Amino acid sequence: MHSEVVEELRAAGHDVTYAAEFARQTPDPVLLKTALAENRIFLTEDKGIGELIFEQESGSFGVVLLRFASADRGLKWPRLRDAIAQYGEELYRRYTVLTKGRARSQLLVAEKPE
Repeated sequence: MHSEVVEELRAAGHDVTYAAEFARQTPDPVLLKTALAENRIFLTEDKGIGELIFEQESGSFGVVLLRFASADRGLKWPRLRDAIAQYGEELYRRYTVLTKGRARSQLLVAEKPE
């Protein structure tokens, strides 16, 4: 994850825990469990997270996967901002994939945190 996206999220008033600041080299399954325990949406660029969610049935309150080529990295925040505006609180129950040209989103089994 690029720190610019984290900075933009924080500037927009979102409560963000950034793994690079406190948990470098922590495996995704551990980070995913932490996000679930803290009722957080898991924001990642690792496409392998889908396997954890769907094939290994790891729990999640929501995942946003950013899939952008290096040349398009400047589009990450605008596309994420648009997804937040479009889905809002529903991101807590969705697996959302954002790319340069589109957003795909599907419901997860987990319920929105109280």
